Amino acid sequence: MEAAALNDLALTLAGSAETPRLIELHREALRVATRVAHPYEQGRALAGLAEHLWTIDPTEALRHWTRALAIFRRMGVPERIDVARRIAEAEAQQPAESLHRPPSALSLALPHEGLEIED
Repeated sequence: MEAAALNDLALTLAGSAETPRLIELHREALRVATRVAHPYEQGRALAGLAEHLWTIDPTEALRHWTRALAIFRRMGVPERIDVARRIAEAEAQQPAESLHRPPSALSLALPHEGLEIED
Protein backbone atom coordinates (compact mmCIF):
# COMPACT_ATOMS: atom_id res chain seq x y z
CA MET A 1 0.00 0.00 0.00
CA GLU A 2 1.22 3.47 -0.87
CA ALA A 3 0.61 4.96 2.61
CA ALA A 4 2.69 2.22 4.26
CA ALA A 5 5.50 2.78 1.76
CA LEU A 6 5.52 6.53 2.44
CA ASN A 7 5.54 6.00 6.21
CA ASP A 8 8.37 3.46 5.86
CA LEU A 9 10.35 5.77 3.58
CA ALA A 10 10.12 8.59 6.13
CA LEU A 11 11.32 6.22 8.87
CA THR A 12 14.19 5.04 6.69
CA LEU A 13 15.27 8.59 5.83
CA ALA A 14 14.88 9.92 9.38
CA GLY A 15 18.63 9.98 10.02
CA SER A 16 19.58 11.57 6.74
CA ALA A 17 16.77 13.75 5.38
CA GLU A 18 15.70 17.21 6.44
CA THR A 19 12.72 17.51 8.75
CA PRO A 20 10.45 19.29 6.23
CA ARG A 21 10.86 16.40 3.76
CA LEU A 22 10.08 13.82 6.45
CA ILE A 23 7.02 15.77 7.55
CA GLU A 24 5.79 15.96 3.97
CA LEU A 25 6.23 12.19 3.50
CA HIS A 26 4.13 11.49 6.59
CA ARG A 27 1.53 14.05 5.51
CA GLU A 28 1.28 12.41 2.10
CA ALA A 29 0.96 9.01 3.81
CA LEU A 30 -1.83 10.49 5.93
CA ARG A 31 -3.63 11.82 2.85
CA VAL A 32 -3.41 8.44 1.12
CA ALA A 33 -4.41 6.44 4.21
CA THR A 34 -7.36 8.77 4.77
CA ARG A 35 -8.47 8.51 1.15
CA VAL A 36 -8.47 4.70 1.27
CA ALA A 37 -9.80 4.52 4.87
CA HIS A 38 -6.80 2.69 6.33
CA PRO A 39 -6.79 3.68 10.03
CA TYR A 40 -3.60 1.82 10.96
CA GLU A 41 -1.55 3.78 8.42
CA GLN A 42 -3.34 6.97 9.49
CA GLY A 43 -2.11 6.30 13.01
CA ARG A 44 1.43 5.58 11.82
CA ALA A 45 1.45 8.78 9.77
CA LEU A 46 0.15 10.84 12.69
CA ALA A 47 2.73 9.37 15.06
CA GLY A 48 5.48 10.02 12.50
CA LEU A 49 4.34 13.59 12.04
CA ALA A 50 4.39 14.09 15.79
CA GLU A 51 7.95 12.82 16.10
CA HIS A 52 9.23 15.22 13.45
CA LEU A 53 7.13 18.18 14.62
CA TRP A 54 8.08 17.80 18.30
CA THR A 55 11.03 20.21 18.21
CA ILE A 56 9.24 22.63 15.86
CA ASP A 57 5.72 22.75 17.26
CA PRO A 58 5.10 20.74 20.46
CA THR A 59 1.40 21.60 20.56
CA GLU A 60 0.83 20.27 17.06
CA ALA A 61 2.96 17.21 17.82
CA LEU A 62 0.86 16.38 20.88
CA ARG A 63 -2.31 16.83 18.84
CA HIS A 64 -1.05 14.29 16.29
CA TRP A 65 0.06 11.82 18.97
CA THR A 66 -3.33 12.12 20.66
CA ARG A 67 -5.13 11.36 17.39
CA ALA A 68 -2.79 8.44 16.69
CA LEU A 69 -3.40 7.09 20.18
CA ALA A 70 -7.18 7.23 19.69
CA ILE A 71 -6.86 5.25 16.45
CA PHE A 72 -4.46 2.69 17.90
CA ARG A 73 -6.56 2.20 21.04
CA ARG A 74 -9.69 1.66 18.99
CA MET A 75 -7.81 -0.93 16.92
CA GLY A 76 -6.19 -2.51 19.99
CA VAL A 77 -2.74 -2.57 18.38
CA PRO A 78 0.50 -2.57 20.39
CA GLU A 79 1.57 0.79 18.92
CA ARG A 80 -0.87 2.39 21.37
CA ILE A 81 1.59 1.68 24.18
CA ASP A 82 4.50 3.44 22.44
CA VAL A 83 2.38 6.46 21.53
CA ALA A 84 0.95 6.74 25.07
CA ARG A 85 4.50 6.57 26.46
CA ARG A 86 5.69 9.24 24.00
CA ILE A 87 2.83 11.55 24.99
CA ALA A 88 3.67 11.14 28.68
CA GLU A 89 7.37 11.82 28.01
CA ALA A 90 6.59 14.85 25.88
CA GLU A 91 4.25 16.34 28.46
CA ALA A 92 6.83 15.78 31.19
CA GLN A 93 9.56 17.53 29.13
CA GLN A 94 7.63 20.67 28.30
CA PRO A 95 6.41 23.42 30.58
CA ALA A 96 2.62 23.71 30.26
CA GLU A 97 2.79 27.21 28.75
CA SER A 98 5.01 26.06 25.86
CA LEU A 99 2.38 23.52 24.79
CA HIS A 100 0.01 26.38 24.04
CA ARG A 101 2.28 28.58 21.97
CA PRO A 102 1.30 29.50 18.40
CA PRO A 103 2.48 27.16 15.63
CA SER A 104 5.87 27.83 14.10
CA ALA A 105 6.38 29.22 10.61
CA LEU A 106 7.59 25.81 9.37
CA SER A 107 4.52 24.09 10.76
CA LEU A 108 2.27 26.63 9.06
CA ALA A 109 4.16 26.41 5.76
CA LEU A 110 3.66 22.67 5.43
CA PRO A 111 0.33 21.62 3.93
CA HIS A 112 -2.04 19.83 6.28
CA GLU A 113 -5.46 21.31 5.69
CA GLY A 114 -8.25 19.23 4.24
CA LEU A 115 -7.24 16.03 5.98
CA GLU A 116 -10.17 14.32 7.59
CA ILE A 117 -8.91 11.81 10.12
CA GLU A 118 -11.03 9.03 11.47
CA ASP A 119 -10.92 9.38 15.27
